[in-house]
Amino acid sequence: MKAKEPFELGFFLHTPFNLTENFVEKFENFEEKFNNLTKEIIKAMLSFDKVGFQTNKDRDIFVKWAKHFYKKKLHKTISKNIIIIKIENITPKKGCNLGVYPATIKIDDFTSIAEKEEIINEAKKLRDDVDVYPRKSENGKHFGGGKLFFGVERFDYTKGIKEKLRAFEKYLEDHPDRVGKDVLYQIAQDNRGGIGSFKIYHDEIKEIPDEINKKFQQTFYLTDKDGQGIEINYKPIIFETKGVNREELVKRYLAMDIGVVTPVMDGMNLVVKEMIVCNPDAALILSEGAGTHHQFTENKLGHNYHLVQDIEDAEAFAQVMHEAVTQPKKVAELSEYLKENGVEKWSNEFLYGKK
Repeated sequence: MKAKEPFELGFFLHTPFNLTENFVEKFENFEEKFNNLTKEIIKAMLSFDKVGFQTNKDRDIFVKWAKHFYKKKLHKTISKNIIIIKIENITPKKGCNLGVYPATIKIDDFTSIAEKEEIINEAKKLRDDVDVYPRKSENGKHFGGGKLFFGVERFDYTKGIKEKLRAFEKYLEDHPDRVGKDVLYQIAQDNRGGIGSFKIYHDEIKEIPDEINKKFQQTFYLTDKDGQGIEINYKPIIFETKGVNREELVKRYLAMDIGVVTPVMDGMNLVVKEMIVCNPDAALILSEGAGTHHQFTENKLGHNYHLVQDIEDAEAFAQVMHEAVTQPKKVAELSEYLKENGVEKWSNEFLYGKK
């Protein structure tokens, strides 16, 4: 069937665009292979009418490589934050439009759950059941002082799970007054364990929580104002590899004090946005590898969370955790920003060019 009007082809890159030479360094003559592969990727992407990137950083790297390969053949113009590239016999005649469209979530899918009274009550119960203050004794009395760190991601080496665990270990070593109080609750959904390299990684990481728990576990007793005692069996890490449904996930977002999303590198990381809209009273720790960090800083919102610059530096990472406990930055401003920039706005901008 013949189309009445010409249609456009668009491509959205949900991963980071960060081509480096180790991309093909395992091959012989890797520099030549790197250049050839990179040029093919650039050429293929430029054949679309429209290409969407998660961040300005990703788009800038793409443009840099396009200029590198096509030099004087490349003609570049900018219109309303859209970079238009024209290269004869490579791009469409009107050029390839390069835009920045940070992926996001359908806000109502999460806030509608987070606002339910039964979900709020179950989140409070979940919080009481976790080995972290404030705890509730049988007579309903609370003991205060502890914080619940929470992270959830795919069990993948790009997510920085190992580095997060080791940083929390260092945090407890450096701040012994937090032992017996604070807990890191980590869900690492195991969905690629059958792949050899992932299995090796999984087996290595699964040993770390047990190691840390043995190191810091405690059994002690507290007495409330009425003189009634409660036995506490403290372990600092809860580590689960089974995913949970959306309602259960929202309960955990509501229960947490501090969300920890610290990937090595991620295109955007929508978990961050889910946490923020569900619990605007929480604090947030992000790594420089999270695309959300770049989106927030590009919109002058980087002062609303705690940043880990190098997740492999356990000491610095641990210090950021301590700052999030002692001087928490609340994400309420980020929550309002995200509510104004939901998936409907994303689709209008990317698909139809509407603001």
